[in-house]
Order: sequence, then structure tokens, then C-alpha cells
Amino acid sequence: MSAEETFDVDVSDPVRLNREVELLAARVGGRLRTGGVSGRTVSIKVRHHDFTTITRSTTREQPTDDARLVAQLARRLLAGVDTSAGVRLLGVAVTTLADFAQDELFTSTTPAESEPAADVAGEEAEPVGVEDPVAVGWRPGQDVRHDRHGSGWVWGRGLGRVTVRFEGPTTPPGPVRTLRRR
Repeated sequence: MSAEETFDVDVSDPVRLNREVELLAARVGGRLRTGGVSGRTVSIKVRHHDFTTITRSTTREQPTDDARLVAQLARRLLAGVDTSAGVRLLGVAVTTLADFAQDELFTSTTPAESEPAADVAGEEAEPVGVEDPVAVGWRPGQDVRHDRHGSGWVWGRGLGRVTVRFEGPTTPPGPVRTLRRR
């Protein structure tokens, strides 16, 4: 999934280029969410007036569809490129896509790695960076944060509940809890 912008005149202002990165990342993030996918690799494309094209990329351990994170990574990549002569085209892409299908998430875990899901119906989970979780909905693979259990990701949902595995990219396999959705 990608988005790019060709400018009428070369742009060398770093503030404007960073603003353009944010707009492009927002378009890419929206496409990812609409498509129900996320990606691990964030790339930028910078084309100069002479059509010299430079690409840079970084790959995360966990996939994301968060436009703010995509923009942050793309800005870091852009900072490593000399844009002083001006940029004719700027692009942001997310690749190494992952479809957060429920069965794919469960097959990546061996029984020894997980503990049984505990039904904690009185507790609620909160999605990270989402102002209205009801409007956005819960998707398998979505990052969440819980006041008591910490960070995790949605394993599944249904019947007014959400099942979350509380672990991160740098932590060992964590416990699974089923919580009442907000």
C-alpha cells in the first residue's frame, strides 16, 4: 500500500516535506485499515529534479496500520536523505503485509506458549490511540492497552467481548484474557 505526491516545483523545505510525509502516511494508514491489513516494512521514495530516485526502508517486528507510526518511521527515513536540492516526488509505502485472519493468529502459537484464556468480564480493554473504540471496532491484531495488564493485541472478538494476548514484540509470550468490550 502506498501513496505518493509529485510537486509542481521542487520542494526543499524540511517542514513542508515532513507535513507531506504525514499526509501520505495518513492516506496509507487509511488504505491499510480499509483493507483490513497491516504491514511491517515502511518505505519512502524520494525523486529529485533529474529523476534520480532514492528509496529507504525499515522493517518492524510487528505489523502496524497506525498512520502516526508510519509517519514517524517515514520522517526518520527522510531525515537520512539529502533533500537540500529539492524533491520532485515523495512517496510513502507499507509492505510486508499481514492479514490478521483469526486462524493465522492462533496457528502462530503453540499450546505450551499460552495459558488458558481467563474470562475477566468485569474488566475493559482500551485500544491504543483510538478516541472512540466503538466507532472503530475491534480487529484481530489491533494493539490495545489495559490499565492493569499492560500492552497487548486483540486475538479475537464477539458477543460483546474481546480476547487479548498481553505481550509485545520484545516480551515472552504473555497471558490471554477475555474482557468486556467498551
